[in-house]
Parts: sequence; C-alpha cells; structure tokens
Amino acid sequence: MKRCRSPALAGWDPSTKDAEVEVEQDPLTGGCYKVACASTARAWIGLRGRPGVVTGQYCFEVKVGEGLLRVGWSSSTAALALGTDAQGFGFGGTGKKSHRNKFADYGIAFEVGDVVSCCLDRDQRQISFGVNGIWYGKAFDIPKAWDGVALFPAVCAREAFRATGYFGCPDHPKVPYGCDFWPLGAAYPEDVVESGGPVPEPSLDLEESAERRGARSGRFAKMARVDQDLTVLSTHKPVLDTTGSGTLIGRCRALERGYLRDAAKLRDPQQIRPMPVLREALRHCLSAGRAWSWEAEMLRAIRQDITVQHLDVDFMEEVCEVSCLRALANGDWAVFASCSSTLKQRPRAPLAGAVGSASSPGFRFDGDASRGHRLELRACHSRGCQRGFVDSSIEACSSESDR
Repeated sequence: MKRCRSPALAGWDPSTKDAEVEVEQDPLTGGCYKVACASTARAWIGLRGRPGVVTGQYCFEVKVGEGLLRVGWSSSTAALALGTDAQGFGFGGTGKKSHRNKFADYGIAFEVGDVVSCCLDRDQRQISFGVNGIWYGKAFDIPKAWDGVALFPAVCAREAFRATGYFGCPDHPKVPYGCDFWPLGAAYPEDVVESGGPVPEPSLDLEESAERRGARSGRFAKMARVDQDLTVLSTHKPVLDTTGSGTLIGRCRALERGYLRDAAKLRDPQQIRPMPVLREALRHCLSAGRAWSWEAEMLRAIRQDITVQHLDVDFMEEVCEVSCLRALANGDWAVFASCSSTLKQRPRAPLAGAVGSASSPGFRFDGDASRGHRLELRACHSRGCQRGFVDSSIEACSSESDR
C-alpha cells in the first residue's frame, strides 16, 4: 500500500528550540534538517522536531557533525535538555540512555560521523536505538497511560555542536540506515500530529508507574504480615531508665516481634527490646521449629533492636553468625550475604559463647585437591556456632563463585 505524506513536512521545528541553536532551512524543500550551535554558556541545549507520533511505528536518524549529542523522543512539554525530566527519552554519545535524569548503559558510544537511528513503536509501547545500522534493542518501555500522548523527535547537545536529521521526506535524502519502521517523513496523517496534543500527567513516571508502586507496596505488605504472637512475653521485667543519659533502652518484653518499618516506633522504648529479652527471643526463635520466613523475620528484628540501642558487639556477632548458618541451611543467599558482610567487617577473634540450649546447623568442609575447598552443608547440630565456621564458608563460597 502506498504511504501518504504526513500533514506537515517532517524536520526540526524552529519554534521549539533554545535561542543559541541555529536551524538551516533547505532551499528546495523548505524543511529544516541541519542544526548547529557555534558556542553557548550553557551545558546542554536542544530542540524538538515534528510531527509528533501518536500511533504506528516510525523512525528518524541523526548524523553527528560535531559535539556530544543526545537524541530521542519527547513530549511537547518536555525539557529541551532531552532525558532530564519525566517526559523525555534520550540516548547519548557516551553510550547511555537517560530518562528523569537517570542514566544507564545502553548500546555503544557514538561520535562525529556516526548515524544514530531513533525508533518509536507506539503499538508495542517501546523506544529503541541503533548506531550505523546496528540495532541495540529496547531502551525504554512507554507506560500504557501515555497512549494518545504525542512523542516528537528531539536532540540536545553539550555546548557547541552540528548535526543533520534524516526524516525520510520525499524530497530529502532517505533515511541512511533505517530499520523495520517507516521513516517519519512518510507517516500516515492519522498517526501523527503537527504540534501540541495531550500531554502526560505530571505524576506519570516510566520507572515508577502506578502499577509498579502498587506491586512494590504489596511486597512490603506481604513482608510485614508476620505470624507473630505479641502475648508471648519474656520473664525479664525491664526497669525504667533513670540515668538521664538519653540513650535508647528498650522496655518491650515480646519474644515474637517482626521487623519494624515505622521510624517512629524505632524511637519508642515500648517497641524495642532490651538485651535480656533479646537473648531469650533468640533462644525462642531457634527452638520454635517454625518456617524459615518466620524465623528470618524474627532474627532480622533482633538484629534491628541491637543496632538501634548500640548493644554489645559480641552479641551482634553471635546473632549474625546464627543468621548466616540458618540462611545457608535454607538456601537464602540474600540473608547470608547481608549478615556475612557484617561479620567480614569485624575483627576475626572467635566467639567462645554458645547460643543457649538451642540447636543450629553446623558445616563441614570437604577438601578437593582438584577444585579447592567446596562448601557442603550438613544436617549436623551443635550447641553453638564458632566465628571460624562462617569465615570459612564465606571464603569457600567466594572461591567457588570465581570458577
């Protein structure tokens, strides 16, 4: 099917640019394809093109003549410094993509003489880029809430620059490399708008959409729903601090209490447990025989109470060692890594104490002359855990991961 020309000639828009940018009008077509800036006191300057794409799959390309460029797509109300706000999606000469002034590695760096392809797929809600005919895949997902919001070609540069845009207009040289998308200069009239159109809501955010915020809140809510019995109390009865030192001293007696996610509660002595209660809570946790998710939450809460009260360092090491061992026994590498990093930052003096009468899994290390030490978890039990066990497991895991 023959394509129809867009309602307005595709190219750079002289009405949406920074004052320092100069746009050269083609004497034959009347379109604006070449842009330049001789000098500027500002770090980043830019401009937008036309038309804006609402539906369909289209592309344009930019050839770098001079300077460090960033190219891509943006809404009609986006900042001209492309990729520094929520309404612009850019790909820069340093090989990084940018949105909301957040930068991430993507594709490769490009420089003078290179041609960058900017592809927009409104059907799949994706933006992608290529350099010199090599396509680097999806760079951005466009939120569904942006449907109907026109996205315009955009370019910005750091200080002085020169560039030429290729939009595939009938009377202008074709897009040098292109992709599977139609050039913007041959767009269907119903797919594009000349200017304006709906603008994205200020709250819309590609990286923090309402769906993602809801999912994240759900994960935290799930973590907070710990099956805890606050009526299970310690035999220890905390006394009121009358020293006036200002140091937080807990007065809570609950043996089962989940991790606190409210900053106000972390400053409330009625929510924090003192050392004797924490020792009893540790024994209760290890002897309860509950699921690992419950046990991990209890151990994390104990470590939290120790931290906010700046309690005994040796006791913190003891709890971290137990947490490491129990995490390894249950294959929870995230908890193991977190607790082992705390231990690795401390002196290597071994602990001589035991963890009450509770049992905790120990480790045995099998030597293998051809592959070095390999960590093998055994279902053996010991009355305590020595610092050497955890140190060795950290080293063994590290050497194993290097292979």
